[in-house]
Amino acid sequence: MITGLLISNSAYSQDTPDTHGINAKRYQEAMGKSDRGQPGQIHWGPLIINPKLSEKVETDDNAFQVSAKGIALDGQRERKRSDITNTVSPGLRLTLPIRGGWWLPGKDHSLSADWKADYKNNRDNAQQNQHNHFVKADAMFSFPHGFDVHFQDSYSDTFGASGGETDNLHGVISNTFSTMISLPDYFRTFDVDFTYENFDQQYDEKGLARANRNAHNFTLRVPHNLSPKVTIFPEYSYTITEFQTSRVSDPQSDSHTNQIMAGIEWSATARTTGSFKIGHTYMDFDDIDKHNVNTVTAIL
Repeated sequence: MITGLLISNSAYSQDTPDTHGINAKRYQEAMGKSDRGQPGQIHWGPLIINPKLSEKVETDDNAFQVSAKGIALDGQRERKRSDITNTVSPGLRLTLPIRGGWWLPGKDHSLSADWKADYKNNRDNAQQNQHNHFVKADAMFSFPHGFDVHFQDSYSDTFGASGGETDNLHGVISNTFSTMISLPDYFRTFDVDFTYENFDQQYDEKGLARANRNAHNFTLRVPHNLSPKVTIFPEYSYTITEFQTSRVSDPQSDSHTNQIMAGIEWSATARTTGSFKIGHTYMDFDDIDKHNVNTVTAIL
């Protein structure tokens, strides 16, 4: 893909939520810094309103994202097609800092809501036009003695690439809710983080219903700071995945996954961080005809 023109003002992206290993304090500090002094902010009492708008024009030499090796319905080989796309992305962020008191212990609490949309229009292939919407809500509470609680919900209503000239875009709705509880100051030499995450995915098309699924993940992480910039941790997670439909011919199936990892995180500079985890993953499928997964896992 070649970018032809980019016009942007305070653009931002909707990140895929990843609650495993989130440092609640670091997240809150980053969010607080981003809410101060940004151009275009509107203050209405304690509420901070941040409207955003970006536009970009791109030339795409493969608008249908095909491999050029498949066969279309007319019997001809699929071919790559170029197009010019214009994407307009409006957005709105609301942030409400909450000062604690007798009714809510602690002093650094906040509520925030994010909405972003991508309106993607193609000059020559209107069937590839997309209207994607993303919504994220956060509630962060920092109680005395380092007891932190973070709630987050991320919702998206998007269209996936077709992958073929005669194929339609695939609409999919997904929602991820997570809760993270940190108890960093209750122990002398290590912290304790517990995370629960629920992920739900639903396709609009009946033909893709076999990919609809719901997953529950429970993660326990015990970090220990070797130095201000280096942290080591063991981590255990348990995941239950349930598909809406399950057929013998499908590779996916309801499963239970246990994962034990050990890892290290480091911060070389204020903007340069890294992490490495290695451990064991065991995935037990409910379908006895499918082979269970038993493997070593490494994540960098």
